[in-house]
Amino acid sequence: MTSIEMSSAVKVEHLLNSIKQLSPTELDEFMQKFQEWQQEEVLVDEDVDPKASDAEVIAFIKKNSSLPENENLCYWQLRRKSDDETLTDDELPEYQELVRKLTILNTIVNFRINRTF
Repeated sequence: MTSIEMSSAVKVEHLLNSIKQLSPTELDEFMQKFQEWQQEEVLVDEDVDPKASDAEVIAFIKKNSSLPENENLCYWQLRRKSDDETLTDDELPEYQELVRKLTILNTIVNFRINRTF
């Protein structure tokens, strides 16, 4: 049997195309499971080494772009309610604050990575 090597870029494109086909509910479930998997990985220091392996860069991103576990759980519960249009007026400010925190975390991580590489 012949085997064919695929470049990592092709593998990533294939994964992205598959993810794009998920329904909003399936995407939420995937994102939650992906984030849980990320939290299990070994974390690296605050600064990203330009010579870091892919695994180290991913660990840096995970460490610095995730909410604490209790806030993460709350975020996903509120996000599902928002998607289902069952989010109450009382829950909306908390959801907005968690989204704001995630946005800030992701912005900081992107800045650090882009500045390093």
